[in-house]
Amino acid sequence: MTCPWTQADRSPGTLRPGLLMLCIVTLLAVGAAPAPAAAQELPLKRELPAPPEPTPCPAFGPPDEAPSEEDRQEAERRLAQAGQAAILGEHQRARELLEAAIELDPASREAAFQLGRSLEQLDRPEDAADAFCRYLALAPDGPDRDDAQARLDALRPPPEDPIPASARAAFEAGVEFYDAANYSEAIREFSRALVELPDWPPAHYNRGLAYLGADRQRAGLSDLEEYLELAPDASDRARVEGHVEELASVVPQYSASTALLSGMVVPGMGHFYTDRPGLGTLVLAAAGGSAAAGIFYKETEVDCLGIPQNGTCPPELIADQRSERPFLVPGLAAAGVVTVLGALHAARAVRDGEDGSSDQAARGGAAGVGGVGGRPGTGLEVELPGLERPRSGALGSIRAFLRVDPPFRPGESGIRSYLHLRF
Repeated sequence: MTCPWTQADRSPGTLRPGLLMLCIVTLLAVGAAPAPAAAQELPLKRELPAPPEPTPCPAFGPPDEAPSEEDRQEAERRLAQAGQAAILGEHQRARELLEAAIELDPASREAAFQLGRSLEQLDRPEDAADAFCRYLALAPDGPDRDDAQARLDALRPPPEDPIPASARAAFEAGVEFYDAANYSEAIREFSRALVELPDWPPAHYNRGLAYLGADRQRAGLSDLEEYLELAPDASDRARVEGHVEELASVVPQYSASTALLSGMVVPGMGHFYTDRPGLGTLVLAAAGGSAAAGIFYKETEVDCLGIPQNGTCPPELIADQRSERPFLVPGLAAAGVVTVLGALHAARAVRDGEDGSSDQAARGGAAGVGGVGGRPGTGLEVELPGLERPRSGALGSIRAFLRVDPPFRPGESGIRSYLHLRF
């Protein structure tokens, strides 16, 4: 809440004790009143579809009865003949001999493996895969197990997962960070997932909630709107739409042209306008420092008629002196470049839908910005020393700030000042 101190087009006047007391009483009454019930929070999306399973192997059970010794010896003989045929490149004859060997001895794992190799040569991938499946069923720990498994995976690659493994890992990490209330890392992980899948609705939804948890309402609103666009048939669409409408009614809307114009007139004011005090202070300091260095740095050359004393020529011995500011033009040019770049950055941030809520940590110091009555933060705030009053309980302490708005608000002109109290 903000109490008016003096009105437009005037510099701050004398503080009116009666008005200040009325403001403090009103603020205490508002702070003591029960807060309205918050809207029900949206739940985080946690479950991901399981990765698709590879095509299962046919079931190969043990043979009903063991082959006779005669059948086993005949199977070994045909297995040897099949090996010779394969060496000679007669893969069709090798296949026939191996199938006959398996019919005589269904438990022959060597025959199963060699049959798979022959069927590969005959370009029969499905039959070859079944043969390798038979070998793995008969010899799960056999000497050719790794080779058979690799050939089977090549013949029957698992279905492609629509969600890359890296995106899955980033999504799951984001959920963990969100549960730990580490919203900045959650945002980072969900963003990594969206690098892999830019149109992944659950990642947009979860990142939107993480943005809201980090008090970045504009970014959170943008992600939730993107989720609704990407998932028009979502089961929770009505609930998310209600939350989006509620956010849209309270999130300040900024103007790119206002951010650009104010940033061009006053360095950093475009960022102050868009509620980005950290960047605004940085631009203001860089531009001001460059200009100050150019203006105040001066080199003076003195023609002294005598010997300087302690490196300084006495005034009565100065014949002539010449002063110049070598960094004036570079300093002013640097200040101009910083001002223009800052204004362009602030305007682009508005067009791209970014907000300045990530700069909230920069508030509360000797200087900062803040919105008035729920409007965008468009001015500077300076803490008034000596007016801080500690309070016990939930209200904490009272801190007084003088707020000055720039003359670039739609429909307004001049400078408006406020007494802004924070609890």
